[in-house]
Amino acid sequence: MRVRTTLLVIAGLVCITGAAVSKRISTIRPASVKEVRNGKWTGEVRRSRSDGSSRLGLQVDLRESAGSWNQNYGFEIPAEELTGLKNLSRDYAATDVHFELAREAGQVSFAGSFRDGQGEGEYVFTPSPRFVAELRKMGYQEPTRDALLALTVHDVKAAWAKGLADAGVGAKDVDDLISMRIHDVSPEFVRELHDLGYDHVAPSDLLAMRIHDVTPDYIRSMQQGSKRQPTVEDLIAMKIHDVEPGLREELAEDGQEDVDSDDLVSMRIHGITPEFIRDMTRLGIEAADVDGLLSLKIHGITSDFVRNLGHLGYNHVDPDDLVSMKIHGITPEYIRDIVDAGLRSVPIDDLVSLRIHGVDGAFIRAMRDAGRAVDDADDLIELKIGGDRHHNGDMDDDDDEDSDDSDDPS
Repeated sequence: MRVRTTLLVIAGLVCITGAAVSKRISTIRPASVKEVRNGKWTGEVRRSRSDGSSRLGLQVDLRESAGSWNQNYGFEIPAEELTGLKNLSRDYAATDVHFELAREAGQVSFAGSFRDGQGEGEYVFTPSPRFVAELRKMGYQEPTRDALLALTVHDVKAAWAKGLADAGVGAKDVDDLISMRIHDVSPEFVRELHDLGYDHVAPSDLLAMRIHDVTPDYIRSMQQGSKRQPTVEDLIAMKIHDVEPGLREELAEDGQEDVDSDDLVSMRIHGITPEFIRDMTRLGIEAADVDGLLSLKIHGITSDFVRNLGHLGYNHVDPDDLVSMKIHGITPEYIRDIVDAGLRSVPIDDLVSLRIHGVDGAFIRAMRDAGRAVDDADDLIELKIGGDRHHNGDMDDDDDEDSDDSDDPS
């Protein structure tokens, strides 16, 4: 059985000027297309994890003769796209090997040897003057040799670049061209976006859409049920936060009509699901809008919390009151403590006031034992405030006595 073989190369760019500083490929000086580039290469025949074929892993080390640049670059390529390599195997061995990678942007010629599937040697990269001229016609800046090598490695073709321009992509940066090729931003993809209402999408957004798998099918699904066209940024954010197709329609069935893209993202971030909305509705909690739902979720109001309040007689509580109770620590346990102390059917506003002033079951019992009236929340709060005032007054008297003692000459 014939085994399919590929060539693996791994990419990276390092600028060395005393300290390592990374740079964009296209910011180095433009290349003269007559210039060639020399370097060392190492390689290894590997078995692919994706399709079971043999793969040749080739690590190329590039160094300028002046020693000011040290660049490691890598790429993966099927061996049948190379000329000069035959009958590869994991224990491949050969001496005086010569093979080439020829692409529109240039040619990489390799020479060296293999032993036990491991190879090494030297290479020469020769850029293509014709390809550079084609880029120039399309308005791209003059590529550097580093950019030309990347264009070669990733098999960027002039027709593909022209197809992007014809589809409305206004890229003039060679780096963008390379990135779009790596992430499969095709003219067909750009034309589909146009058909969906998205024109002149920036290269950075095209890349983000491809990286986060914002497909035309996903876009169509997110446009359904929306009165407003989602922006590219909306689509990317929704995909990042796993806003699923059909969520807007499902929310509409639960009473949340035409939820916009920003709110869909916020709901996903805070874990507001249709199930959460249905639980709240069954318990008599009707949030007026997404902001109300977010407030409930952010403050940790759960169906169990609402259900326990219902058991204590607090049903159909306004969402704002639920939030206030949660903020001030009015728990079912606190209410039971108040009830057990003899204070029953306390309105929520009074519960909040009692809690703010530190009135609890123990205080109510103490006041009853002292013969005070404890049937009214306002009276209890006055007693609490008065008791605190009296306690603070005693402390002030003690301070005055201490002060008098300090003034006593004896």
